[in-house]
Amino acid sequence: MTLIDRTALPAHEDHRLRRENASLRHQLKEALERADRTLKADALLNAAASSDVVFPDWALKKAHNKKHQVIPVHLLSDFHFDEVVELSQTNGRNEYNRAIAERRLKRNFNKVGEVCRDYVKGFHYPGIVVCLLGDNFSGNIHEELKNTNEDTILGSLFHWLEPMGAGLKMLADEFNKVTVVSVVGNHGRNSIKPISKNRVRDNFDWLFSALLKRQFEKAGDKRFHWVIAEGHKQPFQVYNTKFIASHGDEAHGGSGIASLLSPLMIQAAKLKRLHDYDYWLIGHWHQLAAFKNVRVNGAGKGFDEYAAIKSFEYQPPQQDLFFVSPQHGITASWPIFLEDK
Repeated sequence: MTLIDRTALPAHEDHRLRRENASLRHQLKEALERADRTLKADALLNAAASSDVVFPDWALKKAHNKKHQVIPVHLLSDFHFDEVVELSQTNGRNEYNRAIAERRLKRNFNKVGEVCRDYVKGFHYPGIVVCLLGDNFSGNIHEELKNTNEDTILGSLFHWLEPMGAGLKMLADEFNKVTVVSVVGNHGRNSIKPISKNRVRDNFDWLFSALLKRQFEKAGDKRFHWVIAEGHKQPFQVYNTKFIASHGDEAHGGSGIASLLSPLMIQAAKLKRLHDYDYWLIGHWHQLAAFKNVRVNGAGKGFDEYAAIKSFEYQPPQQDLFFVSPQHGITASWPIFLEDK
């Protein structure tokens, strides 16, 4: 084997080799880190599948009203579990941590049952549809999040299986049948930059839903029907109304005077080229809104430091709940406020 005398190389060739060497070392490091994360995720999946999860008692009384029939659809997204938001850094608008998130999640599920049972009277509910629209976790996509989150991403996933499972169980006790439609967000991804190939299976939102499904199946709970998307978008139908669910990060822009209206209407028109739908359901934008054929969910996390710096419009933490009838599609909606004023 002939050794290369680098001292005899031209300066530009030596510089190129140094760059290539640094790039290869970086790629090797990323590959090893990814393999390590995959092994940890597999271990967590196997551990969760072989153990029983004890749910807190969030059960509510069943409703027995058999009058006119509608199906509630509840959008749940952007809780960014285990992110920390400091009150002093949001001009006093919002603070957030694990304890606050647990309180808001519990209130969310209780309020969905309370609204349907005590406020929207005169209806019979054959079941409920829950759309998990992504960004369940804060994730590691930014260095500042990785440094300030209350737990690692795997630790967060393991912790939040129980409270989320408890909330879904409560809805099953209330409505008897629950259809869970799940898509992934952008914060749960296992890569720094967004990817297109294997986008879903490389996202902790997918793993979270898969683990929830497995633990309910292991418990023999047949009240659930799971639709866990393998692609970025998931079509589904309630009565005669056609929906398509995604996180909403495929639309870009929204910093102008029209805010989120322009990018979302443009993207909604593009969706019509490939999908037959009546309403597009998304999260991501942290603003509860409904216009034309688009419904945008609010954020369980609420207002944060980034929104304060960018002077985004303040909105209290809330989630969407609406009702679909066989004859008229969406007939009413009711925001679920996660905090008292």
